[in-house]
Amino acid sequence: RINVMNQETLQPYLLEVRSSNKRPKVKVEVQRQQRKINETIAQLQELYNQLNSVLELPEERPIVRCPADAYEILKYFMGNLDHEELWVLILNTQYALIRIVKQYQGTLNQSTVRVAEVFKQAIIENANSILVAHNHPSGHLMPSQEDVNLTNALVSAGKLLDITVIDHLIIGLNGYKSLKESGVMF
Repeated sequence: RINVMNQETLQPYLLEVRSSNKRPKVKVEVQRQQRKINETIAQLQELYNQLNSVLELPEERPIVRCPADAYEILKYFMGNLDHEELWVLILNTQYALIRIVKQYQGTLNQSTVRVAEVFKQAIIENANSILVAHNHPSGHLMPSQEDVNLTNALVSAGKLLDITVIDHLIIGLNGYKSLKESGVMF
């Protein structure tokens, strides 16, 4: 789930102005920006919750036919983050979306991933396949060697579990890169 930012999380970004009595105050403009950030995060959390609740209705499930379909689902959640996150789309035999799972949240340029945990929800949901996506906050869409290694490990584990990894996307601010279409995996 998306964590709502709080005062402590935002503290490094807030500007303090010392008054004559030395009590910290936040500039009005920064307060407005903070309020807007909090409202946006709350809206994204609500969208995430609504999307997963809609997925309970089989006729309302989006079909993931290609990487662009997955990107359209995930870009609003992942495209503009300042840290890496790894998300998993859980799919049925018709590639209809069963559930979206935010699996990991990392730092500015890395996220440590335990392969078994990526498949946990897919096993619970009795899924046929998954599509994995993570973002690059830098906006560069080229996969790192770690991205390739993770993809290979996921594909191997998926074969053992009989859950197909249909693709691994790298999502940036203005687009995505499919490791399958790039020939990096499979």
